[in-house]
Amino acid sequence: MKRLTGIIGVFASVALLYSCSEDDTNLIDDNNSSPVTAVTEFEISQEDANTSVTTDAALEDIDIISEVNFAATQSNGRSIEDPKLTESGPEDHAYGEEVAITKEENEDGSVTTTIDFGEGVTGRRGLVRAGQIVITKSGDRKTVGSTKTISFVDYSFDGIAVEGTRTVEVTAVSDTEITHAISMTGSLTFEDGTIVTRTADRTRVMTLEDGKVVQTAKFGTATGVNKDGLAYTYSVVEEDPIVHTRACRDSEDRIYAPVSGTRTIAIEGESDKVIDYGDGECDNLAVVTIDDVSEEITVDPRHRKRKFKRATRK
Repeated sequence: MKRLTGIIGVFASVALLYSCSEDDTNLIDDNNSSPVTAVTEFEISQEDANTSVTTDAALEDIDIISEVNFAATQSNGRSIEDPKLTESGPEDHAYGEEVAITKEENEDGSVTTTIDFGEGVTGRRGLVRAGQIVITKSGDRKTVGSTKTISFVDYSFDGIAVEGTRTVEVTAVSDTEITHAISMTGSLTFEDGTIVTRTADRTRVMTLEDGKVVQTAKFGTATGVNKDGLAYTYSVVEEDPIVHTRACRDSEDRIYAPVSGTRTIAIEGESDKVIDYGDGECDNLAVVTIDDVSEEITVDPRHRKRKFKRATRK
Protein backbone atom coordinates (compact mmCIF):
# COMPACT_ATOMS: atom_id res chain seq x y z
CA MET A 1 0.00 0.00 0.00
CA LYS A 2 1.16 3.52 -0.77
CA ARG A 3 1.45 5.90 2.14
CA LEU A 4 -1.47 8.29 2.64
CA THR A 5 -0.59 11.78 3.76
CA GLY A 6 -2.98 14.42 5.04
CA ILE A 7 -6.08 12.20 4.89
CA ILE A 8 -9.15 13.40 6.68
CA GLY A 9 -11.95 11.13 7.88
CA VAL A 10 -13.68 8.78 5.48
CA PHE A 11 -17.08 10.40 5.81
CA ALA A 12 -15.70 13.87 5.16
CA SER A 13 -13.89 12.56 2.08
CA VAL A 14 -17.03 10.93 0.73
CA ALA A 15 -19.03 14.09 1.33
CA LEU A 16 -16.45 16.17 -0.52
CA LEU A 17 -16.06 13.80 -3.45
CA TYR A 18 -19.74 13.40 -4.19
CA SER A 19 -21.08 16.86 -3.38
CA CYS A 20 -22.24 18.74 -6.48
CA SER A 21 -22.71 22.37 -7.39
CA GLU A 22 -23.20 24.42 -10.53
CA ASP A 23 -19.43 24.98 -10.62
CA ASP A 24 -18.52 21.26 -10.57
CA THR A 25 -16.64 19.73 -13.48
CA ASN A 26 -19.04 17.47 -15.39
CA LEU A 27 -18.55 14.15 -17.12
CA ILE A 28 -18.75 14.54 -20.90
CA ASP A 29 -18.96 11.45 -23.08
CA ASP A 30 -16.56 10.96 -25.98
CA ASN A 31 -19.19 12.20 -28.44
CA ASN A 32 -19.30 15.59 -26.70
CA SER A 33 -22.92 15.11 -25.74
CA SER A 34 -24.56 16.61 -22.68
CA PRO A 35 -23.11 16.18 -19.18
CA VAL A 36 -23.79 12.79 -17.59
CA THR A 37 -22.74 13.17 -13.96
CA ALA A 38 -20.31 15.00 -11.76
CA VAL A 39 -16.61 14.08 -12.00
CA THR A 40 -14.56 14.25 -8.85
CA GLU A 41 -11.20 15.98 -8.80
CA PHE A 42 -9.65 12.60 -8.06
CA GLU A 43 -10.99 11.10 -11.28
CA ILE A 44 -9.50 14.04 -13.15
CA SER A 45 -6.22 13.62 -11.31
CA GLN A 46 -6.06 9.96 -12.33
CA GLU A 47 -6.28 11.05 -15.97
CA ASP A 48 -3.52 13.60 -15.34
CA ALA A 49 -1.37 10.97 -13.64
CA ASN A 50 -1.86 8.55 -16.53
CA THR A 51 -0.87 11.22 -19.05
CA SER A 52 2.26 12.22 -17.15
CA VAL A 53 3.43 8.62 -16.65
CA THR A 54 2.70 7.67 -20.27
CA THR A 55 4.60 10.72 -21.51
CA ASP A 56 7.58 9.86 -19.31
CA ALA A 57 7.50 6.22 -20.48
CA ALA A 58 7.55 7.21 -24.16
CA LEU A 59 10.50 9.57 -23.69
CA GLU A 60 12.43 7.20 -21.43
CA ASP A 61 11.99 4.45 -24.03
CA ILE A 62 13.55 6.73 -26.64
CA ASP A 63 16.58 7.34 -24.41
CA ILE A 64 17.03 3.62 -23.78
CA ILE A 65 16.79 2.83 -27.50
CA SER A 66 19.37 5.47 -28.34
CA GLU A 67 21.85 4.05 -25.82
CA VAL A 68 21.27 0.46 -26.95
CA ASN A 69 21.73 1.27 -30.59
CA PHE A 70 24.93 3.21 -30.12
CA ALA A 71 26.34 0.14 -28.43
CA ALA A 72 24.99 -2.11 -31.17
CA THR A 73 26.32 -0.10 -34.09
CA GLN A 74 29.70 0.34 -32.47
CA SER A 75 30.38 -3.17 -31.21
CA ASN A 76 28.26 -5.83 -32.88
CA GLY A 77 30.52 -6.13 -35.90
CA ARG A 78 27.75 -5.69 -38.45
CA SER A 79 27.92 -3.44 -41.49
CA ILE A 80 27.27 0.18 -40.58
CA GLU A 81 25.50 0.75 -43.91
CA ASP A 82 22.80 -1.87 -43.27
CA PRO A 83 22.80 -3.19 -39.70
CA LYS A 84 19.76 -4.78 -38.07
CA LEU A 85 18.83 -4.57 -34.42
CA THR A 86 17.22 -7.85 -33.38
CA GLU A 87 18.38 -9.33 -30.08
CA SER A 88 21.41 -7.08 -29.68
CA GLY A 89 19.83 -4.92 -26.97
CA PRO A 90 19.47 -5.80 -23.27
CA GLU A 91 17.18 -8.72 -22.46
CA ASP A 92 14.37 -6.41 -21.39
CA HIS A 93 14.43 -4.40 -24.63
CA ALA A 94 14.28 -6.29 -27.93
CA TYR A 95 12.73 -4.18 -30.66
CA GLY A 96 11.87 -6.66 -33.40
CA GLU A 97 13.59 -8.07 -36.44
CA GLU A 98 12.95 -5.31 -38.98
CA VAL A 99 14.66 -2.31 -37.44
CA ALA A 100 17.27 -0.77 -39.75
CA ILE A 101 20.09 1.38 -38.39
CA THR A 102 22.30 3.65 -40.48
CA LYS A 103 25.24 5.61 -39.16
CA GLU A 104 27.00 8.66 -40.62
CA GLU A 105 30.08 10.48 -39.37
CA ASN A 106 29.79 14.27 -39.69
CA GLU A 107 32.51 16.80 -40.52
CA ASP A 108 32.52 18.18 -36.97
CA GLY A 109 33.29 14.74 -35.54
CA SER A 110 29.77 14.01 -34.34
CA VAL A 111 27.94 10.87 -35.40
CA THR A 112 24.33 10.73 -36.63
CA THR A 113 22.47 7.46 -36.25
CA THR A 114 19.05 6.88 -37.80
CA ILE A 115 16.92 4.13 -36.29
CA ASP A 116 14.15 3.21 -38.73
CA PHE A 117 11.11 1.22 -37.57
CA GLY A 118 9.40 1.61 -40.93
CA GLU A 119 5.61 1.48 -40.91
CA GLY A 120 5.62 -0.34 -37.59
CA VAL A 121 7.62 -2.99 -35.73
CA THR A 122 6.29 -4.93 -32.75
CA GLY A 123 8.84 -5.53 -30.03
CA ARG A 124 9.08 -8.46 -27.64
CA ARG A 125 6.68 -6.91 -25.14
CA GLY A 126 4.03 -5.98 -27.68
CA LEU A 127 5.02 -2.32 -27.93
CA VAL A 128 4.72 -1.03 -31.49
CA ARG A 129 7.18 1.57 -32.73
CA ALA A 130 6.99 3.23 -36.16
CA GLY A 131 8.90 5.93 -38.05
CA GLN A 132 12.42 7.12 -37.35
CA ILE A 133 14.49 8.28 -34.39
CA VAL A 134 17.46 10.43 -35.47
CA ILE A 135 20.29 10.77 -32.93
CA THR A 136 23.31 13.04 -33.25
CA LYS A 137 25.96 12.24 -30.67
CA SER A 138 29.07 14.23 -29.77
CA GLY A 139 31.58 12.65 -27.41
CA ASP A 140 31.57 9.39 -25.50
CA ARG A 141 28.38 8.59 -23.63
CA LYS A 142 30.31 8.17 -20.36
CA THR A 143 32.29 11.41 -20.65
CA VAL A 144 31.20 14.63 -18.94
CA GLY A 145 30.19 17.20 -21.55
CA SER A 146 29.16 14.72 -24.24
CA THR A 147 25.78 15.43 -25.79
CA LYS A 148 23.07 13.61 -27.63
CA THR A 149 20.35 15.35 -29.66
CA ILE A 150 17.30 13.32 -30.61
CA SER A 151 14.72 14.24 -33.25
CA PHE A 152 11.88 12.33 -34.88
CA VAL A 153 10.52 11.60 -38.35
CA ASP A 154 6.92 10.34 -38.26
CA TYR A 155 7.78 8.49 -35.06
CA SER A 156 5.24 6.87 -32.75
CA PHE A 157 5.47 4.78 -29.59
CA ASP A 158 2.56 2.43 -28.92
CA GLY A 159 0.28 4.65 -30.97
CA ILE A 160 1.51 7.94 -29.46
CA ALA A 161 3.07 10.25 -32.06
CA VAL A 162 6.18 12.05 -30.80
CA GLU A 163 7.49 15.31 -32.28
CA GLY A 164 10.17 17.78 -31.23
CA THR A 165 13.77 17.78 -30.10
CA ARG A 166 15.28 16.13 -27.01
CA THR A 167 18.80 16.92 -25.80
CA VAL A 168 20.73 14.86 -23.27
CA GLU A 169 24.06 16.02 -21.80
CA VAL A 170 26.30 14.04 -19.46
CA THR A 171 27.02 16.20 -16.40
CA ALA A 172 28.60 13.72 -13.95
CA VAL A 173 30.02 10.21 -14.10
CA SER A 174 31.15 7.71 -11.46
CA ASP A 175 31.45 3.94 -11.23
CA THR A 176 27.91 3.69 -9.89
CA GLU A 177 26.08 6.70 -11.37
CA ILE A 178 25.68 8.72 -14.55
CA THR A 179 23.89 12.07 -14.36
CA HIS A 180 22.25 13.73 -17.35
CA ALA A 181 20.74 17.15 -17.95
CA ILE A 182 17.73 16.62 -20.22
CA SER A 183 15.79 19.26 -22.12
CA MET A 184 12.92 18.84 -24.55
CA THR A 185 10.59 20.93 -26.63
CA GLY A 186 7.90 19.04 -28.47
CA SER A 187 4.53 17.34 -28.37
CA LEU A 188 2.81 13.98 -28.07
CA THR A 189 -0.38 13.15 -29.97
CA PHE A 190 -2.47 10.39 -28.42
CA GLU A 191 -4.63 7.88 -30.27
CA ASP A 192 -7.81 9.82 -29.49
CA GLY A 193 -6.38 12.84 -31.34
CA THR A 194 -5.63 14.92 -28.24
CA ILE A 195 -2.24 16.62 -27.98
CA VAL A 196 0.11 17.32 -25.09
CA THR A 197 2.84 19.91 -25.61
CA ARG A 198 5.92 19.91 -23.43
CA THR A 199 8.94 22.06 -22.66
CA ALA A 200 11.05 20.40 -20.00
CA ASP A 201 14.33 20.76 -18.14
CA ARG A 202 15.18 17.83 -15.93
CA THR A 203 18.02 16.02 -14.24
CA ARG A 204 18.25 12.24 -14.47
CA VAL A 205 20.50 10.12 -12.26
CA MET A 206 21.04 6.56 -13.48
CA THR A 207 22.25 4.03 -10.90
CA LEU A 208 24.52 1.30 -12.27
CA GLU A 209 25.32 -2.22 -11.12
CA ASP A 210 27.84 -4.24 -13.15
CA GLY A 211 27.56 -1.60 -15.86
CA LYS A 212 23.77 -1.97 -16.21
CA VAL A 213 21.15 0.62 -15.29
CA VAL A 214 19.10 -0.69 -12.36
CA GLN A 215 17.35 2.54 -11.35
CA THR A 216 16.61 6.00 -12.70
CA ALA A 217 15.71 9.03 -10.59
CA LYS A 218 14.43 12.24 -12.22
CA PHE A 219 13.60 15.72 -10.97
CA GLY A 220 12.94 19.12 -12.53
CA THR A 221 10.04 20.87 -14.26
CA ALA A 222 7.94 20.51 -17.38
CA THR A 223 5.42 22.98 -18.76
CA GLY A 224 3.02 22.97 -21.67
CA VAL A 225 -0.61 22.48 -22.65
CA ASN A 226 -2.43 19.29 -21.66
CA LYS A 227 -4.97 17.12 -23.51
CA ASP A 228 -7.76 19.51 -22.52
CA GLY A 229 -6.02 22.62 -23.82
CA LEU A 230 -5.10 23.86 -20.36
CA ALA A 231 -1.66 25.16 -19.35
CA TYR A 232 0.14 22.91 -16.87
CA THR A 233 3.34 22.68 -14.86
CA TYR A 234 4.78 19.41 -13.57
CA SER A 235 7.41 19.81 -10.88
CA VAL A 236 9.55 17.30 -8.99
CA VAL A 237 12.04 18.35 -6.32
CA GLU A 238 15.53 16.87 -6.06
CA GLU A 239 14.88 15.68 -2.50
CA ASP A 240 12.00 13.41 -3.63
CA PRO A 241 12.68 12.40 -7.26
CA ILE A 242 10.53 10.18 -9.45
CA VAL A 243 12.13 6.71 -9.38
CA HIS A 244 11.78 3.78 -11.78
CA THR A 245 13.53 0.46 -11.16
CA ARG A 246 14.58 -2.27 -13.54
CA ALA A 247 13.49 -4.91 -11.00
CA CYS A 248 9.88 -3.69 -11.13
CA ARG A 249 9.94 -3.32 -14.90
CA ASP A 250 11.25 -6.89 -15.24
CA SER A 251 8.87 -8.38 -12.67
CA GLU A 252 6.05 -10.73 -13.59
CA ASP A 253 3.57 -7.84 -13.41
CA ARG A 254 5.73 -5.56 -15.64
CA ILE A 255 5.41 -2.41 -13.52
CA TYR A 256 6.26 0.66 -15.61
CA ALA A 257 4.82 3.25 -13.20
CA PRO A 258 7.17 5.05 -10.79
CA VAL A 259 7.80 3.21 -7.53
CA SER A 260 8.54 6.29 -5.46
CA GLY A 261 8.75 10.06 -5.59
CA THR A 262 6.33 12.96 -5.58
CA ARG A 263 5.09 15.00 -8.52
CA THR A 264 3.09 18.24 -8.24
CA ILE A 265 0.72 18.98 -11.11
CA ALA A 266 -0.51 22.57 -11.42
CA ILE A 267 -3.21 23.11 -14.06
CA GLU A 268 -4.83 26.45 -14.79
CA GLY A 269 -8.13 26.93 -13.00
CA GLU A 270 -7.69 23.89 -10.75
CA SER A 271 -6.27 23.09 -7.34
CA ASP A 272 -2.74 21.69 -7.32
CA LYS A 273 -2.50 17.90 -7.28
CA VAL A 274 0.35 16.20 -5.39
CA ILE A 275 0.92 12.63 -6.61
CA ASP A 276 2.89 10.38 -4.25
CA TYR A 277 4.14 7.15 -5.85
CA GLY A 278 5.12 5.56 -2.55
CA ASP A 279 8.28 4.19 -1.01
CA GLY A 280 9.56 1.59 -3.49
CA GLU A 281 6.90 -1.10 -3.77
CA CYS A 282 6.32 -2.49 -7.28
CA ASP A 283 2.73 -1.53 -8.10
CA ASN A 284 0.68 0.87 -10.21
CA LEU A 285 -0.74 2.67 -7.18
CA ALA A 286 -0.30 6.29 -6.19
CA VAL A 287 -1.84 8.65 -3.67
CA VAL A 288 -3.23 12.00 -4.84
CA THR A 289 -3.65 14.87 -2.40
CA ILE A 290 -5.83 17.84 -3.31
CA ASP A 291 -6.58 20.59 -0.79
CA ASP A 292 -5.47 18.38 2.14
CA VAL A 293 -7.71 15.47 1.05
CA SER A 294 -6.05 12.27 -0.24
CA GLU A 295 -7.19 9.25 -2.24
CA GLU A 296 -5.43 6.23 -3.69
CA ILE A 297 -5.58 5.83 -7.48
CA THR A 298 -4.38 3.25 -10.00
CA VAL A 299 -2.00 4.55 -12.67
CA ASP A 300 -2.28 3.18 -16.21
CA PRO A 301 1.13 3.61 -17.90
CA ARG A 302 -0.23 2.40 -21.25
CA HIS A 303 -3.06 5.01 -21.16
CA ARG A 304 -5.22 2.81 -23.36
CA LYS A 305 -8.58 4.53 -23.00
CA ARG A 306 -9.66 8.03 -22.17
CA LYS A 307 -12.89 7.85 -20.19
CA PHE A 308 -13.90 11.48 -19.94
CA LYS A 309 -13.11 15.05 -20.82
CA ARG A 310 -13.11 18.10 -18.60
CA ALA A 311 -16.10 20.30 -19.13
CA THR A 312 -15.41 23.98 -19.66
CA ARG A 313 -15.79 25.87 -16.42
CA LYS A 314 -17.97 28.95 -16.61
